[in-house]
Amino acid sequence: HLRYVYGVYFLQYLADRYGEDKLITLAHIYGNYLFAYGIDGAFSALYQGNLNALWEDWLDYARDQYQKQKAALGKLTVPDLLTHTGYRNLQPKWGNDSRSVYYLQNNADNYPQIRKIDTVTGKQEKVFEGLVDNEDFAVAGHDQILFSKADIYKNFYLYRDLYLLDGKTGSLRQLTKGLRASDPAPAPDGKSLLFIRNEKGNRFLCELGDKITGLGLTAEAHYFSPAYSPDGKQILAARRLANGEQRIVLLDRAASRETQVTGFYRVSSEAVSEADPVFSADGKYIFFDADYTGIVNLYAYHLPSHRLFRITNMIGGALMPDISPDGKKLAYVSYSSKGYDIATMEVDTSKWLECGMGSAEFGIKNYSSFDTPHSTFEVSVHDYNPWPSLQPRFWIPYNYFNETGVQTSIYLGSFDPLQQHLYYLNLGLDGKPSYSLYYVNNQYWPQINVAVSDFSVPYNWNGNMTYWEREKDNVILFSLFDNRVWSEYDKMAVTVGLHNINLTNLTSLDGLVPMPSRGILNSVILGWRYLNSRQYPYSISPENGFDLSLKVEMYCPQLKSDYNFTNYIGVLSNYFPVPLPHQVLASKLAGFYSRGDQLVQGNFSWRSISVRGYSNTSFSGNKGALASLEYRFPLLYPEMGLYYGTTFFDRLWGDVFFDEGGPTFGKFDTSVLLRGVGAELNLAVNGGWGFYGLVATLGYASGLDQGGSNYLYLNLGL
Repeated sequence: HLRYVYGVYFLQYLADRYGEDKLITLAHIYGNYLFAYGIDGAFSALYQGNLNALWEDWLDYARDQYQKQKAALGKLTVPDLLTHTGYRNLQPKWGNDSRSVYYLQNNADNYPQIRKIDTVTGKQEKVFEGLVDNEDFAVAGHDQILFSKADIYKNFYLYRDLYLLDGKTGSLRQLTKGLRASDPAPAPDGKSLLFIRNEKGNRFLCELGDKITGLGLTAEAHYFSPAYSPDGKQILAARRLANGEQRIVLLDRAASRETQVTGFYRVSSEAVSEADPVFSADGKYIFFDADYTGIVNLYAYHLPSHRLFRITNMIGGALMPDISPDGKKLAYVSYSSKGYDIATMEVDTSKWLECGMGSAEFGIKNYSSFDTPHSTFEVSVHDYNPWPSLQPRFWIPYNYFNETGVQTSIYLGSFDPLQQHLYYLNLGLDGKPSYSLYYVNNQYWPQINVAVSDFSVPYNWNGNMTYWEREKDNVILFSLFDNRVWSEYDKMAVTVGLHNINLTNLTSLDGLVPMPSRGILNSVILGWRYLNSRQYPYSISPENGFDLSLKVEMYCPQLKSDYNFTNYIGVLSNYFPVPLPHQVLASKLAGFYSRGDQLVQGNFSWRSISVRGYSNTSFSGNKGALASLEYRFPLLYPEMGLYYGTTFFDRLWGDVFFDEGGPTFGKFDTSVLLRGVGAELNLAVNGGWGFYGLVATLGYASGLDQGGSNYLYLNLGL
């Protein structure tokens, strides 16, 4: 994974300058993490220079090389942009009127969608919203849109399938199910369509008519972006070859023959990638993108004369061409430092640059076989073993208070690559260890959650002293969850479990009136949750939808519990977007009711309802309610890190809040509701090169009613 972690061009620079064999040695040095002395230690031991110095050397080299390349490009193509947002605007497709362009938008601000833009007026509209990304799609008939969308399949798997959307009526029809299908292309007669099926590491070319037929000529294949010829007799596609290249191929259905179209290659002998082919209406030209020069540009290949023309000359790149039905314009994707935008250009053959074979830029090879021989190697196969990878991935020191004062704990956790196991452990280092351990097992259905803890809890007793209680808490939960109910982004879970609590006193009981409840509490838990809230890459919280959870806890003698009561808890969170980007109005309604025996400390739990500005353990009652309103707003997206990503500061946001609620033993209309206001500053941080993320919250709360206080607080939450 070094090519990904450190960048392929940086590693190529190191290999060229110091020798490729040292990259292997580097992996061994850094892999021995106990003695590598960090990233700098590994690089310094091998290259006599730390990573930062080597990186700066490579940047100087890269700047020099790219300045020379830029100077040699000559006159550049100026894109006529339809979109200006950057990020990811992909796969432009002309509508049948040769005026409208459909495209896929996937950015940091919204849910992925298919959009339509009028090339004359610039007016845009959202056509469809769903998990569409960069897979090829097609416009057929009168605003009939064929596309691929990801959705939950058999509860756990995220598979792509084909859909047909009527752009006028908005009706949606699913064409395949569980096929991992993409890249649909309709036949000229409308009776069938081509698509790609992803299976066992291959991308097979298939046709959907009365039945599904495989069209590839080999058992292993990697096809992309297929298209019918105008007469329907040939099929055009991009195909990845065994030698690492990707080439445009033509499949003659009658002769069962596949031929490579261009035969052009880089004189430098680097692997070439040709992609996104499309026929002109008369079938004489094939438009596609390729990186012959090291920069992806648009090309046109004239089939009768076998001549190749370069259409664009971009410094960033041009890709994914589509020609309008009237043949007068090309729509394509223009790449820049902002990302990908949709652009158009006139089809003017007089401005195309013919690419002469044997020039300094191009050569030609006579391919006798597409799949050149490649080396093979043997691998050992064994059962997956998650345990070696479950050593802690991070540790965080943390201070907390107990009956003896300020103490220190260590917070750590890990998960295996397949996330079959996940755990977090907070271990206190005081005289009597405090701990909380959370473990999740995803190997089975249902999911298994285990939480055990032992810690001290303070109670404000009669307003004049603090009563310290030791709580040992053990819970096991079995969750049956459904990752799709009505849409690909909603979820539902049903949970059952057992809960054990052991309450003992740490403070002397002398003089305590009333006497605090102690003993063992055992219960069975029933829970249900549904949520359809959504958030996006630049979101600071969910921005729309709601999250509803209901829970029942039944403590009874049949479970060897010293007390007999039932708790009912409900929480509803709603998220309302406001016109300003990523600002959210979040509301929360929570209710608690307990029937049966009542603990002196209160069956009302500080874990269920909290009013900021008041001590969590100062409430008691057998019923309670909370209403909370927060206005959340982004402040800054630092997107910067320290020491090669060990700590990465992601985003900073604020919120102001109003809480009102509290518990009571009487009727709700006689209860005293307490009000609290305040503000918070939140910083999202990723640590350990992304192995864990946490949110640091610095807040100020003010209780407006009796018993309230003003205080600053700092919370760290994963």
